[in-house]
Amino acid sequence: AMFYQAYREAGFDPAKMPIASLSTSEAELADMSNEAAEGHITAAPFFDTLSTPSARRFVTQFKQRFGPDAPVTASAEAAYFQVHLAMRAVAKCGSDDPERVLLELRDAEFDAPQGRVRIDHENNHTYLWPRIARVDGQGRFRTVWNPGVRIKPDPYCVVQSLDDWSADELHASTT
Repeated sequence: AMFYQAYREAGFDPAKMPIASLSTSEAELADMSNEAAEGHITAAPFFDTLSTPSARRFVTQFKQRFGPDAPVTASAEAAYFQVHLAMRAVAKCGSDDPERVLLELRDAEFDAPQGRVRIDHENNHTYLWPRIARVDGQGRFRTVWNPGVRIKPDPYCVVQSLDDWSADELHASTT
C-alpha cells in the first residue's frame, strides 16, 4: 500500500504507466486508498467483481461467513475449489492415500467460481481462466481483458513464445 501511495505522491499517472503486479489482490486494495489504487492492473483467474452466478454466490457466501469487509481474493477462490477437488477424489477412491488420490485427480473437473477448472494429467496443475483487471475509482477490480477460455497450465515455463503483437513491437523497436 505504501508503494502505491508513494507512486501517486511522486506524480506518476497510472493511466499512462500503471503498476502491473501479480501480487496485488483485493486484500491489498483494502489496505490502500482508492486514489492510490485507481488505474493499476493485475492478472488473476478470479476477481470478486466477476458477474457470473457462481462467482456472485461464492462472494456472498464468503462474506456471510467471514464478514462483509473480508476481501475475497483469487487465493481464497483457489483454496475453495482445490479442497472440493481433493475431497471428491478422496470420496471417489475411498482412501486418502496420496498416490490413489492423485490418480483420481487426473483430468478431474470442478465448476469453480472462476469457471470450470480441470487438472492436467501431464503435470497435475490446473487449467485456469486468465483475466486482467484495472482498479476503478471505488477501489474495485474491473475486468479489462477476458479471452473466455481456460488455459493449459505450463507451471515450469517450458513453452515460451511471443504473441504476434509482441514480436511486431519488438521488430519495430529494433529497426
